[in-house]
Amino acid sequence: MSLTLELPPDAETWLQAQAAATGQAPEAMAARLFSELIEDLQDIEEARRSLAEPGDSIPWEQVKAEIQADRAHSDSGAQREAA
Repeated sequence: MSLTLELPPDAETWLQAQAAATGQAPEAMAARLFSELIEDLQDIEEARRSLAEPGDSIPWEQVKAEIQADRAHSDSGAQREAA
């Protein structure tokens, strides 16, 4: 998709400086930043939908413990296959 934007002068100056500092074309950097912003907005939207769902929330410590247990289980299976 092609898109044309009118940036305020300070935003244009910042974008040109950041692009130059990283060796990117301003257009490429703007496209990447815009894509990242859309992804962030999608994540926020999904989080709001999740928070609106009925039911109890799962505490972060429980989620983290389950992830660590899954990783440990996956790692031990991979080690057995390598042996």
